[in-house]
Amino acid sequence: MRPRGSSSRDTGSQRALRSRNERSVLETLMRSGPQTQAQLSKSTGLSPATVSNIVRELVSQNRVERRSVTSSGRRASQVRAVADGRVAVGVAIGRRHLRVMLMGIDHREEAFREENLPAQHGAATTITRASELVHQILAEHDLGPEEVIGTGVALPAPIDPTTNDVVEPRILPEWSGLDLIDLMTGTMPAPVIIDNDANLGALAHLHYADASERGSLIYLKLSDGIGAGLIIDGQIIRGFRGGAGEIGHVSLDPWGAYCPCGNRGCLETFSSIPAIRQAVGRTLGMTEDPELEEIHRRRSDPALARILDDAGRSVGRAVAMLATVFNPERIVVGGPLAELGDVIINPITQEAKRHWLPGLTAGVSIEVCTLGSRVDAAGACALVLRAAGEL
Repeated sequence: MRPRGSSSRDTGSQRALRSRNERSVLETLMRSGPQTQAQLSKSTGLSPATVSNIVRELVSQNRVERRSVTSSGRRASQVRAVADGRVAVGVAIGRRHLRVMLMGIDHREEAFREENLPAQHGAATTITRASELVHQILAEHDLGPEEVIGTGVALPAPIDPTTNDVVEPRILPEWSGLDLIDLMTGTMPAPVIIDNDANLGALAHLHYADASERGSLIYLKLSDGIGAGLIIDGQIIRGFRGGAGEIGHVSLDPWGAYCPCGNRGCLETFSSIPAIRQAVGRTLGMTEDPELEEIHRRRSDPALARILDDAGRSVGRAVAMLATVFNPERIVVGGPLAELGDVIINPITQEAKRHWLPGLTAGVSIEVCTLGSRVDAAGACALVLRAAGEL
């Protein structure tokens, strides 16, 4: 007979707590490498006794291993995650790039490859090329299909989680109206999971970037398009049809320039790479819009710096809105435009802090992405590892 006051809910809560604690220990080891049990206790905030019990259980499951070391002049037990040869595949398909990553079960990068794509590339040819690159890399590492947990795919568009197609055809027209899972199954190692690139950028930062507060964050991708990945209490917020975070198509000026989405004055008409290239080319009297590399090289030019400042402030107003609505612990700015550095990050920060509510946002940080061009592919790997219960 169950003692009075206890219930299956209590057992379930204890099991969930134990699972969370195990995940915290594993994530710490995967992010920071081998640690002593004392270091794990400090890193995770768990008691030494709890860490000891968790490590004992993970050792029995062959998920971590222990060895004796000397720490601060004393004998200690060092713990490290165990790799078992399995990998997750991450594929990031951008508007002009293709990136593929292999990540081990211990969350260490095994391989990374990147190549350019033609403008307005179609789904069929790009998926074929992505599949060829995936299988080429697997062969180079002597890996077969049975050693692949699955394939995560990042796309620069909102993805309907029920139909697996691009929700808004005007954002990625060459890919709209297709069941992308169906197209990829049989060509990519199964199972295949697809998500928006900004969502996966946020997921990568949740698990792999160095940060002390990791539960709620917004990842802002500034590229040819502008999108936000939203993670609240560790969960991706996708919305009803996968369109949560599409701030690039929030209208800042109802009488502004026309946007390809059909609206006017969208954030992307002020602050995307095409908008900035057009403004710089026109202002500096160039016959062709300059590439981002040229803008980066000349970013100290007063006229160009003003254009970037205005673009950053437009983003900052959108960031203030997101911070007020979702109240994250931190905001991470990524994408090619973030690589311009302070000339665009500073106005984003200044304008965001000017417009958000100080009481709600006290302590919220605005950071630059530390994962570089690997962020989308790393997030795609994390998506697979999460689905497989390995993260």
